Parts: sequence; C-alpha cells; structure tokens
Amino acid sequence: MISPDMNRYDVSNCISKVLNYDVDADETLKIFAYNRNIYFSPYAGQQQLMEKIWENILLHEKILFFFLAVYNFLLDKDEWDFDFSLAKKFLKLHVFDETFRKSLEKNYHGNDLSFFGTKDNEDGTVSFGGSTRTKAYISVVKFLKENSARVRHLLK
Repeated sequence: MISPDMNRYDVSNCISKVLNYDVDADETLKIFAYNRNIYFSPYAGQQQLMEKIWENILLHEKILFFFLAVYNFLLDKDEWDFDFSLAKKFLKLHVFDETFRKSLEKNYHGNDLSFFGTKDNEDGTVSFGGSTRTKAYISVVKFLKENSARVRHLLK
C-alpha cells in the first residue's frame, strides 16, 4: 500500500483511510475538486476528499454539497450531480436562510457528510457521521419528502 514514490501527505491519507474505515473517493467528486483546482492526494478516501472540498468551496456550493450528501445518504446512492434540479431549487430557498446557514456552518465539516448518524464497523467499533438532529439536516429531509416521490416512499 505504501510505496517510495509517495510523499508524506499521501502516506498520511493512506493511514487515515484505514483508521477511519474510509472508502475510495467517488470519481465524480474527484472531477468536481479537480475542476475547482482543489488539490487532493490520489490516495484520499471519500471522507478526506469531502473535507478538502468543503474547506475550499463557497457557501452556495456548500448548500448544494450538503443537500446532495443527505439525498445520497437517504437513497443509499453516490451521485454528485450539482446541476440536479431539486438541489438547485433547495439552494434558491435556503441560500439566504440565516438559521439554515448557521446550522450548516456550526454543525458540519466535509468529512461528516459521507454518512449521517452512526454505523457499525466490521471490527465491532462504531463510526459517527453527520448529525441528523440539526436544522440543516431536518430542512433537507422535509424538502425531499415534499418534493421527491422516491424519498417520500422510502421515509413512510
């Protein structure tokens, strides 16, 4: 796994990926980061890449990113379409919502967005993802229940 051509950042990413039960980063997110000149290690896992992106995007992109993270989590998907019409509709409704924005900025980091709640790991430990009890998360879920038949059907 570790080779002589790796720098210390790459080695650190490999170690973090193992210790944090991370998975390989999604190709769409890699392209998203690359198109915004966000440097990341080719060895970065999903959580690491999401944190790098989160640290380097503007507020309106964070809202879209967060929306898609919740959407993907609810539908057990890994699709990062930043032109998704529902995501853009949600952005228009919440970009100036001070309560939503404060909840988002106060409660989340990029690495929180790979999943929400808790998950059990193979070795019996538990990993903690983003909170499902914040104004930001609840706002996305409510919006999706009202605007997405797929989500509404899953959350009956």
